[in-house]
Amino acid sequence: MSQVLDPDILLSILSFCGEIKGRIRFQKIAYLLKQKEKIQVSYNFIPYLYGPYSRELQMDLAFLCSLGLVDERHNDRYYSYMLTKEGIRFLRSRRVPRSTSILVRSACKKYGKLSTKQLVGLAHKIQGSQ
Repeated sequence: MSQVLDPDILLSILSFCGEIKGRIRFQKIAYLLKQKEKIQVSYNFIPYLYGPYSRELQMDLAFLCSLGLVDERHNDRYYSYMLTKEGIRFLRSRRVPRSTSILVRSACKKYGKLSTKQLVGLAHKIQGSQ
């Protein structure tokens, strides 16, 4: 079985969640995927102002934007992220294992329904119990 790279997981999150409005929201969804859904990513999350934060995740996201695979937009309130057409094509070429795709899709359905405040609360609770 081929290894799934961390950026592939970020692209998969965007594929199944659609547009993600807010860096905080993106960070918490990725954290919950790692901690609750046991998706294998190497991101190290540290306690931060709004709960667990990964500098490496943010750097990978910026890199994906620089490659034109992810579109980052900013307004007065938040940053938003979504896959570009190139990102969709690239992700299809990566052949992410079906089992990983199923986990990410399921988690996006579950966590996508929560408000950012709820995601932060859940992430704080999990991080506090470790």
